[in-house]
Amino acid sequence: MLKFDYDYSTERDAMRNLGLIVLKSDETIEHEFRSLIPHDEFVLHTTRIESDPVVTSQTLQLMEQRIPQSVSLLPEAPTFDVVAYACTSGATTIGPHKVSQAVNSILPNVKVTDPLTAIIARLNDVGARKIGLLTPYIPSVTDAMIEKLSQAGIDIAVAGSFYEANEEKVVRIAPASVHAAAVKLADSAHFDALFISCTNLPTLDILSQVQKRIGVPVFSSNSALAWHMIKLAANR
Repeated sequence: MLKFDYDYSTERDAMRNLGLIVLKSDETIEHEFRSLIPHDEFVLHTTRIESDPVVTSQTLQLMEQRIPQSVSLLPEAPTFDVVAYACTSGATTIGPHKVSQAVNSILPNVKVTDPLTAIIARLNDVGARKIGLLTPYIPSVTDAMIEKLSQAGIDIAVAGSFYEANEEKVVRIAPASVHAAAVKLADSAHFDALFISCTNLPTLDILSQVQKRIGVPVFSSNSALAWHMIKLAANR
């Protein structure tokens, strides 16, 4: 067998490293992040977390104790700039502060975000104080999210949901159905921006179409989370 010498490249070391904790049941976010994260500036590393296929407040709460193990499965060599827990409803139920504590128990110096924290930051960035909210969740989960957003100073002008608890079905909600629901929300109330929640709900291909149709900024969990991760990494 021939033995070859090699040159050692440090190009990767100059790039920003992002960690993403993805639900076992999520079939969407990694695909959408390929378009949302600039690959010439950032290296995205993903790890999975055990999650229940049915979304309820009880099943979401169970993930709090699983976050550290998922973080520990990220590669050890990179220095991470930001780690995100990619579950909007989970962050709502567990609480962003506890999510950060769980991540920092393994990576003490890393910045932490989640979709709930990210959308609040994104809405503040564009000056939106009254929003429309569209979710796939059962009412108790959507209501908890409305409460958290309201506590952050975000007024929910109108909310709507597909009332779906099964993650396997959420990922298969047709984008056309999301588009139609968004338009109905816009027709029923005035708001400054629309938030379409859930990292597993496919929305990337229709965000610009919906925004053009209803005339206000439209954000998804994934678009807000990617934006916030990039912003936090740039400020390190």
